[in-house]
Amino acid sequence: MREQLKKLAGVQELDTRIGALTRRLEAIDDGSVLAGKIAAAEAQIERLRAKRDEKTMAQRQVEDEAERVQQKLDKEKQRLEAGDVSGHRDVMDLQRHIQSLGQHLLSVDEKLHDLITKANADTAKLTELEGTLAKARRKLGQIRQKHAADSTDLQAEVARLEVERNERAATVDEALMARYDSIRVRTEDNRALVTLREPICVACGTAIPMLMFDRLLISDDMALCENCGRILIRLDNGASAAGDD
Repeated sequence: MREQLKKLAGVQELDTRIGALTRRLEAIDDGSVLAGKIAAAEAQIERLRAKRDEKTMAQRQVEDEAERVQQKLDKEKQRLEAGDVSGHRDVMDLQRHIQSLGQHLLSVDEKLHDLITKANADTAKLTELEGTLAKARRKLGQIRQKHAADSTDLQAEVARLEVERNERAATVDEALMARYDSIRVRTEDNRALVTLREPICVACGTAIPMLMFDRLLISDDMALCENCGRILIRLDNGASAAGDD
């Protein structure tokens, strides 16, 4: 049994390395967060473009109105200057009309100025966002390229270690291997075997009775931690201590 436990420790060493590589794989930035921000920025840009287009259309309508009012104003001024209107009252009415048209034109010009100012602000904001978006897209491309390269290397190493792990596992008693795997899947650290340096289970901190601790050097029986249920072996067995720190 002690020899089998040594072999099992070798399997766990590989499981520990595979687990570490798998966590590294999962931690590699694949750009998903940045891609989400890019999508949000694209939606914001589309909304701004729609608003800008609405303001541009409104601006054209106000420009047309300003042109119509200006034409009416010029026409009425020409009538007044040409003396086409006779009679004091008619002249006064025409002057009031000209004054009204002038005020209307002033109001339209102010509205047009406000629309132009807002359109310019929207254009500036769009230019800024589009520049930021272009940079983000370039960065996303770089992140995805690096993710692909790093993932390929790590996946290749995991595959290599899994082959080695399966070869080692084949040398372990089938029942012991099944016991190891059943314990391992229930643990948070994915570790089923604990190598003891002192009479304390380093996985859960439980004290190991000295009699059990001493018997681990000579007994062929498999010992389990009374608290966490992990398989216990002594460092003196010569088994690998990898993954126990």
